[in-house]
This record gives sequence, C-alpha cells and structure tokens, in this order.
Amino acid sequence: MNDLKITIARSFSRKLNLGNYQTADFFASYSQEILATSGKEIVKALSNSLHKMAREDVEHEIAEFKKEKIKAEKLDKAKLDVKIDLGSEPLIDEQQ
Repeated sequence: MNDLKITIARSFSRKLNLGNYQTADFFASYSQEILATSGKEIVKALSNSLHKMAREDVEHEIAEFKKEKIKAEKLDKAKLDVKIDLGSEPLIDEQQ
C-alpha cells in the first residue's frame, strides 16, 4: 500500500499604499496533505479551494482594516473640530 502524501499549499497577499511611503501588507496561507495517488481533478479542486480561502481571508482583513482606518480618521477629525471650536470661542464672556 502506498501511503505517500503530498502537500498542496496556496497563499494570497495584497499590499495597500497608505501614502507617505507607507504600506499595509496582508497575507494568508493554507496547506493540506493528500495522498500522492489522488487524481489531478482532486488536486486541482483542493488547490482552488485553498486559494479561494486565502483570498477571501485577505479581502476580509482589508475590509476590516479600511473600516478601522475610517473610524480613526473620523475620530481624529472630531477631535480636531472640538479643538477648533474651543479655540474660536472666547474663554471669558466679554459682554460682562
């Protein structure tokens, strides 16, 4: 009996340009052992499935990253708006 196994590994990566020479890197990798006697169709189907999983994970992480980035930018803008509002109002009521 031939118990020889092979490992199929697939990965996916993307790099986002954040500006100012900064990037955010995203990467996922999956692997699976199968019998070496598995047919080409099984190998191809498994390879495609592993690639799809890796790609979906990376795309999901990018979407989450963008949501968090937007939240942080809104928070920073709100903090800036508060500072501007406080700076434009006199601290002492000059009418008294």
